[in-house]
Amino acid sequence: QRVSDRLDKRRLNESDFEFAREEIDAAAEAVSLLEERDDARAAYREARSDAKTRLDDRRDEADRLRDLKQLADVDFDVSLDPLQDRIEAYNTAVRTAFERFRTERSARTLFDLLTDAADRPLVGVDRPPQDLVEYVHSKSAGTEPLSDIVEYADYSPSKLEHYVDDPGALRTSVAVHQTYLDRLDAEPFCVDWPPAEAATLRARLDELAPLTRRLDSVVADDTAASDVDTDSEAEADDTADAAETVNTADAADIAAAGESTTTENDPNRIEIARRDLARFTRQEAYDRLREIAVATATLSDDEFERVASGAVEDDLAAVTDAIDTIETALAETDIE
Repeated sequence: QRVSDRLDKRRLNESDFEFAREEIDAAAEAVSLLEERDDARAAYREARSDAKTRLDDRRDEADRLRDLKQLADVDFDVSLDPLQDRIEAYNTAVRTAFERFRTERSARTLFDLLTDAADRPLVGVDRPPQDLVEYVHSKSAGTEPLSDIVEYADYSPSKLEHYVDDPGALRTSVAVHQTYLDRLDAEPFCVDWPPAEAATLRARLDELAPLTRRLDSVVADDTAASDVDTDSEAEADDTADAAETVNTADAADIAAAGESTTTENDPNRIEIARRDLARFTRQEAYDRLREIAVATATLSDDEFERVASGAVEDDLAAVTDAIDTIETALAETDIE
């Protein structure tokens, strides 16, 4: 405004132009300082953001090291067989029954099982494609095992006419879902290794119970299968299981707990193995063995060595110091 006022006259002399240049230079310097201030603020915010990210990383690392430190007293020489044998007995029974279910029971029965399983979130079964479900329920081919239907999809049109009423419907409903059918197996009904925490695994085994009994029915005779095909019986059994006295903690107790109650010829093999595993989750031995299983499955060789040598405690102290340093720096430089 000063420049405008001074230059607002008819005739300008050299001093007027000099004055204008000085004012322009001063304005340019002010703009430069403002830009520098904005750059400094951006750099400040970026530096604090980086520091907070490093702080979060150090805190995560500290949590991980604390978990490792707790493993220092774990006896990794204890046998995992009592836990592993039970899970393997259950999984083997499920896989065997599922394969028989797929090759012996009708596709309708199998997809009814899979559809019901998909409604149970703890099971983790993918919902079957709707057009595939509609096909097996609307066409006579659905009364045949899924393994046969999948095989039919590879037949030539002339050969296929001898096996199904509507070859075109089979090809459009089955062949297009080959990837889904190739992935279809018993694994969603199985228990992972290492297993989940005790309460989580018990809840999942409860959710699996009515489904695995239907798998069991392919092995048991019809009368025996119908005797165990109700949820109310399972709930009563699991409640009774909960009242059992838990085993205590030394290695001898764990070894004694390892005796399995399942045999290959049991008509309700999955159900027996499922209940046996559910009972075992209520024992103290389960938590101890699971802790070892998780550590064995997740720790690297270097982490094992550092746990065994006690170096983890030094690592944790160093990370804790770094956290304190970053927190102090953030507090001392907080200008906003």
